[in-house]
Amino acid sequence: MFMEQTQHLEKENAALSQELKEINDLDEFASLEGKINKELETDLKEAVKSSEAQRLELQALFEELTKKTEFAEELQKMSGKDLVQEVTKLRCSLDDAEGVSRDTKKEWAFLQSENMSLEELNVLTAEVESVGVERDNLLSEKESISRSHLEEMEKLRLSLSEENNQLREELEGLREEKQLREELEDRAEMLQAEIGELNITLKTLTEQNQQQLEKVSSTQELLKTAQDELSEQRRVKSDLEKRMEEKESRLSLKINDLVQSLRGVEAERDGLLREMETSQQTFKEELQEVLSRVSSLGEERARLQEALEGLREEKRQLGEELEDRTRMMSAVQEKLSQQEQWSLQLQERDAELKREVQHLEEELQTQTEQQARAKAEADASQLMLTEAKATISTLKRQLDGLEQNAEGVEVISSQLQDSSSQLQECFGRFQELKDAISKYKSPDKALRRQRSLMNALLSSLPRATVASYGAVHQLGMQTVQNFLDIRMRLHLQAVDCKRLFEELVRKDLAIFEEKRVQDLLLSRAEAPPHAIGDVDFRSLWGPRLCELLDKRRLHLQKMQSIAEKLQSNMAAHVDNERAEICEEEKFTEQLEGAISSQPISFPNLDCVLSQEAGRRSATVQTSRLSLQLLVSEQNNLLDELKQLGAEGESQLREEESKSATLLRALEGAPLKKEVSLLRDNQQLVLQLQRAEENIKMLHVQMEELEEIRMEANHSVSQHKEATQLLQTELQDSRALVQEKDDTIQTLKNKLRASETNAPPSAAEQERLRHKLFQMELKLNLASDQHKLEIQRMNTVLREKEASLRSLKEALRKLQQQGEEPVLQGKELYARLTNPREVVIESSIALEKTKLEEKVQQLQLKITELESVGLGQKAEISKWKSRAIKLKGKSKAEVDRTPPSSPTKRGYTFSSDSDHHLNSPMNKILVTPKKVLESPRKPLDSPKMSLLDTPKNKFLDMAGGSDLLSSGFPKQFFDNSSLGAFADKDGPKE
Repeated sequence: MFMEQTQHLEKENAALSQELKEINDLDEFASLEGKINKELETDLKEAVKSSEAQRLELQALFEELTKKTEFAEELQKMSGKDLVQEVTKLRCSLDDAEGVSRDTKKEWAFLQSENMSLEELNVLTAEVESVGVERDNLLSEKESISRSHLEEMEKLRLSLSEENNQLREELEGLREEKQLREELEDRAEMLQAEIGELNITLKTLTEQNQQQLEKVSSTQELLKTAQDELSEQRRVKSDLEKRMEEKESRLSLKINDLVQSLRGVEAERDGLLREMETSQQTFKEELQEVLSRVSSLGEERARLQEALEGLREEKRQLGEELEDRTRMMSAVQEKLSQQEQWSLQLQERDAELKREVQHLEEELQTQTEQQARAKAEADASQLMLTEAKATISTLKRQLDGLEQNAEGVEVISSQLQDSSSQLQECFGRFQELKDAISKYKSPDKALRRQRSLMNALLSSLPRATVASYGAVHQLGMQTVQNFLDIRMRLHLQAVDCKRLFEELVRKDLAIFEEKRVQDLLLSRAEAPPHAIGDVDFRSLWGPRLCELLDKRRLHLQKMQSIAEKLQSNMAAHVDNERAEICEEEKFTEQLEGAISSQPISFPNLDCVLSQEAGRRSATVQTSRLSLQLLVSEQNNLLDELKQLGAEGESQLREEESKSATLLRALEGAPLKKEVSLLRDNQQLVLQLQRAEENIKMLHVQMEELEEIRMEANHSVSQHKEATQLLQTELQDSRALVQEKDDTIQTLKNKLRASETNAPPSAAEQERLRHKLFQMELKLNLASDQHKLEIQRMNTVLREKEASLRSLKEALRKLQQQGEEPVLQGKELYARLTNPREVVIESSIALEKTKLEEKVQQLQLKITELESVGLGQKAEISKWKSRAIKLKGKSKAEVDRTPPSSPTKRGYTFSSDSDHHLNSPMNKILVTPKKVLESPRKPLDSPKMSLLDTPKNKFLDMAGGSDLLSSGFPKQFFDNSSLGAFADKDGPKE
């Protein structure tokens, strides 16, 4: 892309130089142009070189990133042994490279020592002293890191205490489940009371059997039904007892598991305390070792000195590059200012040449066009400068990245606190839902009331009625049981969701803390004591904090959705229970009404029972379906959360194993390969994160560039539409002018025909001749003005087309520049909208306003022409009526003369037409026509000016010819037909 632009610019420069040399003959002007071209060429070459260097740098960075990503993918694909072998190979190659670099450094140091002066020796001594100061700083930083390690251990102890609190909360949940078990026991006691009531009814039935021998068969059937109910109730009771036993066994197992986990946690806490004590002892020993290593710092001082010299050289090179670029920018800006001054001077020179030499106007126009091209070149060089500024700003952003990372970590830590508070709010919401579900108790007084009503009448009811009542009662028990199961499921869902989400949050936080511990251990295990302070933990912990925040946001969204669904399910369940209670109360009222009537109408009672049985079967079905849906949703949700928990647990174990290996490496075990692998893995993860961020930024920039391109296309389309509208209006105006010319020609022909056919009087003829002369003059003026207007509109159209072509060319250049990878989206937008660079939108707006003004002017002219045409129409109608009257009058005079034949008819063109043509009357009629030919000569002269005369306004009308033809078709100037109107027109005159 850069090469194409440079070639294009060089070609344009060559064309400019040739055109300027051909046009300008003066020596001073040619010298100035040569200087300008040379400076522009040098500036463009420098800009192209800098842009090419920047492109190469970006390409090298991109290649390094791709190599690192490929290396990371290969590392992920390899197994553990392959990784170890690859790392050993890499280390061998690194050792070889380090050996070569050391040899080269030794040779360079030997050569440098020979050429070293006394001043450089002094500088080295000062640097040695600064190294000693840096050593002291590193020792102090190591002490601070040890303190931070102790603080991290204290945080681990606090996290253990928080886990103890969580276990206590789980015990409280078990207690709540125990309360639910007590409620189930109360329910069993209620069932036992119902069994006692049924036993009492059996006793009453046996007494009634002894008293009423006639109803033995009916009482036996009632006994059978009662025994069936007793067997069903006993079966239900046994099922409930089995469920209770299973739940008690589960609860006991859970309690044992919790006790064992508590014991394991206590053992882990004791082990951690012991490890803390051992780590403190090892830390003291390490301090003693550090004191012993102070003597070995002399050897490492040379290495540090070499590293410092390399860093200083790189810093000096970067500074020189920045200074060179700033100088280039200042030089280019100065040259641009000089170029603007020269352009002003050139404009003044052009003005002088216009005043002095008029016959060179066309050449001066070409010269101004070339100056515009030079300005475009200057704008292009300014664009290159802006691109260089953009690259410098990117380098500055990369230099200021560390400070921004620190501020970003502080912001993320505040966001982490906010997310923890939001998590606590969600946990509190789950707790409130759990409490609300456990406190709510569904009343079943309506069922007891129904049983108390029917127990007294079971003996007097027929067998079918008793069976239907038993079915209704059984359905009611099933609905109550379904409602209890739904409430139990909702309570368990709230408890399980709260517990699982708390575990997920705790595991995420533990993983984050483990990674931080790994960073500290890696910095202690891998680096020597003097390099502890070089590790930037903020750059490592910032992306991890962001990742932790993202996970917490996802957890919060899931928890909020689950809590809302639980709340909606609970509200729906409560509404269903209340509706069921209302229906059961209505049923009891209907039962009371049916039973209170004496005698009891059994058909009505059967009808009420059948209706209630249908309703209760429907409610049982719906409650069962809702229970199944709730169970399936709960199972899916628990499976998902358990899978997430298992993934977190496996990741936590992996991180704990990594930290354990690092601890073993610190204790003295030979684990250098594992430590190096962990460090490489960490670096690769950071590089992948940075690459992903860069890709996101590139996507955002691409979207911004696409939006800018769409806006530019939209503006171009609007400009095209405006030009098309102007072209259509111009074509319409041309068509109107052509129609008016046609009408003028037809009117001329009709006037000639009327002159040949109507012989007016001499005075009238003279007056008409004078009028016709004036009208022809006005007609010529109007036609000349129309021609001038058409020419002017053509010139305007050509100017608009030229401006449209220039705008298209500018848009094409902008689109080509928008495809460059170096430009940023906002900078490109600023470059497009900045009036000091390429003023595109302002020019489009000006063109649009000019076109709108032109359209308004044309509309005003059209309205004026229409009004003038109406006036001319009235005037032509007046002249037409006068011509008709004159012809009628002449016909009447001809009729008054003696006839030329005995028939007394009007004069007709017959065999003696030649005689008539040679008559004196014909000569009199012919002579005015010859006189009228003289005013027609100015019609062809093109030097007439346009005046708004009535004749012109009439002739501009499109339908003037149709008025005459529609009023009097074909026979308007026929002398034979005019004789019929002589009597009518004579008295009016």
